[in-house]
Amino acid sequence: MVWIVLPASVLIGAFLATVVPTQSKLFKYMLAFSGAFLFATLLTHLLPEVFESEQRHAGWWIMGGFALQLLLDYLSGGLEHGHFHHHGKVPYLALLGLLFHAFIEGLPLTAEHHHEHGLPLMWAIALHKMPIALLVVAALRNAHISPWLIAAATLAFSVVTPLG
Repeated sequence: MVWIVLPASVLIGAFLATVVPTQSKLFKYMLAFSGAFLFATLLTHLLPEVFESEQRHAGWWIMGGFALQLLLDYLSGGLEHGHFHHHGKVPYLALLGLLFHAFIEGLPLTAEHHHEHGLPLMWAIALHKMPIALLVVAALRNAHISPWLIAAATLAFSVVTPLG
């Protein structure tokens, strides 16, 4: 199901790039809600299970994950928050950071746990992917690259999380 839902959410986000401008309040609300929903799902489904386990160093791994997220935010130049700083140029470093972020998001979906948290987490990630895909497509359009390359990049972005 991961291989259907997550790529479909990216394709929906790519379609939304044709109708929802990244400067609109609707986009900002979509981005804020999807991030908050994913964070709430992590707090209510994944973290309690991590701390119930016998992992003595779980807190360190979580802190390392936050540090990695800060590094990825730095690499992407704020693109995932709707900030465009690369007008007319392809933001290679930002896109690489977003691809790495997307890959890491898929890692907990394959972890073996005692409770079934996979479905809520998968749906939260899918919801989070839509505005991010909208941003990726908008940034690539802003760089004036061909629609075929935009489609190829969108397709690549759609499979990175399931590969994680």
